[in-house]
Amino acid sequence: KLGVTVLKASESLLVLGRVNGSVEHVRIIHKTGVDESNANIGSSEMRFNLISDIRPHDAAVSVMEVSQQYTVSGSRDSTLAVITERISTNYETRQFIRLTGHTARITTLTIDSNRSIAVSGSAVGEVFIWGLPGGLCVRKLSLNCDVAVLSVVCISGSQIASLGADCTVNIYDLQTGIKISQLELDGLLSQLGVLFGNILVVPSINGLYLRQRPNNDAAQSTLYLVPQSFRSPYLNFVYRRNMVISSVESQVLLLKFSALNNR
Repeated sequence: KLGVTVLKASESLLVLGRVNGSVEHVRIIHKTGVDESNANIGSSEMRFNLISDIRPHDAAVSVMEVSQQYTVSGSRDSTLAVITERISTNYETRQFIRLTGHTARITTLTIDSNRSIAVSGSAVGEVFIWGLPGGLCVRKLSLNCDVAVLSVVCISGSQIASLGADCTVNIYDLQTGIKISQLELDGLLSQLGVLFGNILVVPSINGLYLRQRPNNDAAQSTLYLVPQSFRSPYLNFVYRRNMVISSVESQVLLLKFSALNNR
């Protein structure tokens, strides 16, 4: 098998994107029983069943997001694919729709399942909004730049934020595509995040910028000071509803937030 470039997992599903542009769905089966050598000790077994192996792209898979309804993948060949479940009489498999329009490698991708949209960014500053599961291009945002889009997130179902390689965060109205606000910082780190569904998190070398109302001016942003270990350029961030999780070298770092006042 050719190398894995992207890996996503849930409790019962493993999705692998490979260097040849293929996407595999693997069912994880947990089987519990009793160890015959000692009836008091429970034993467990994990098996993997390949559900589907399809090739929606002509080059390596670069990004991928998985929801309960579908998988969306992006590739170095500038295409995306919406992969959905197809149930036949005797087996489970997958089918896909290929999405075109980007002119360069797909660099970032996010899914907003509540609004049934996907947002993708490319290496030349393009940001596209796609309807799911049909893959209709709803809107193309004009960034007026050629820098790579490193991260995109959806905020409160009404706004989109994008992070560029030039350390600029642009915020757009989802319905109109009009830019609402722009934030420029020195030394932005890794990907954007969202807390509690409506608080934009912008990691920087100074700390975490929290923007509870993303349409405010940059001066309205709150700088949340974090330990120096959270300010490494090598950090990878994972966001949950009220937590920011990161890792660097042998450390796993976690910040947990309580509900913030809507001011």
